Amino acid sequence: MTMKSKRSNTYYMMAWLLTMLCAACVGDELTDQNDPSMVPVTLSSQLPQTGDTRAAASLDLNGNSFEAGQDVLVRISRSGENVYKDYVYTTGENGVMNLPAVSPPYYPLDNAKIDIKSFHPTTAINGSHTVASDQTTAEGYVASDLMVAVNKTNVAKTASNVELRYYHMLGKITLTVIPGKGVKRIKTVKLKNVKPTVTFDVNSLTTSSTFTAGGDPVDVTVVKTLNDDIADKATVQGTAVIPVQNVYVEVEVVLDDDSESVVVSSQTVNGNNGYKNYYEITVNGPKINVSLSASKEWNADKKYFKNCSPVLTFNVGGELFNMVCVQGGGKTGYYAQYGSNPSSSQCRMKHDFYIGQTEVTQALWTAVMGSNPAYFSDDRNKPVARV
Repeated sequence: MTMKSKRSNTYYMMAWLLTMLCAACVGDELTDQNDPSMVPVTLSSQLPQTGDTRAAASLDLNGNSFEAGQDVLVRISRSGENVYKDYVYTTGENGVMNLPAVSPPYYPLDNAKIDIKSFHPTTAINGSHTVASDQTTAEGYVASDLMVAVNKTNVAKTASNVELRYYHMLGKITLTVIPGKGVKRIKTVKLKNVKPTVTFDVNSLTTSSTFTAGGDPVDVTVVKTLNDDIADKATVQGTAVIPVQNVYVEVEVVLDDDSESVVVSSQTVNGNNGYKNYYEITVNGPKINVSLSASKEWNADKKYFKNCSPVLTFNVGGELFNMVCVQGGGKTGYYAQYGSNPSSSQCRMKHDFYIGQTEVTQALWTAVMGSNPAYFSDDRNKPVARV
């Protein structure tokens, strides 16, 4: 082979490699960024209207946008090709997402469409997410809030912002803690033995993905006060994001005689994926009373997110009671007969709800009401009767 033919083959090989590179990439540093035909992939973010995503600079809650200054991971590929390139956008005010300062993404020059997926925080790129053990700060809370955008597919070149709609993947717990009889002040509130980590396949992560909590258990601090910044008998409130699981609450208090005490609840609270659960906790000396005051969808649009914990277990006066999830959206039939008049009806439940896995047992009734009205009371696990 002559020197000239070798040189020609080398040129052909270089041209082929450049062609393949351009075909595989979205289109950024390989082309002059001053070329007027280059269109950057500009984005905006939208959170559920009930987003309640804590701001990065304060303890306030936003409605439906990220706080400015948050890094968000965006993965872009040519449509139908599962070869993504990662970019870090930075959020601005009111849903703005600022392009990366270095090597921003551009739409392909051949006008091919693109697919976009995104999640926050960017550390989740490794397929693992761990919530912070201290969520008394805005930074700890925001870093714990795993969010995923609904995948955008077949996006054509446009000079307008492509809106990404993000959804919360974990559960939010808000605790309102009231100092009751014998308690002067609340010092700290913690969720005990939380499994803090979820793992997932980054490429298949969607808003309908489910997670199993894992990792070495940790205590998650929800409230931390100083003696000089809280009044005696003041109610305190704190919020944390955790994977779905049942956990106990630990409260450190100052008693009326100025001694300190640590009290752990006998009842659990639940972090339920895609929901925000509100609990009211009253501390009376050595006892804690826990009650669920509300459970609401954290993601307003259930079309994209339907996921509640299959079973919740409550400890009521030492008696365990299971409640199971019933998915909303479908029709449920009911049949009842009163005397000789049978009747049936059908209704549609809009939202998920929980119902007891079994009838109320005599043991559970006694734990709550203090007495057992059942005539046949030889087995406390039988359903209660004569109520």
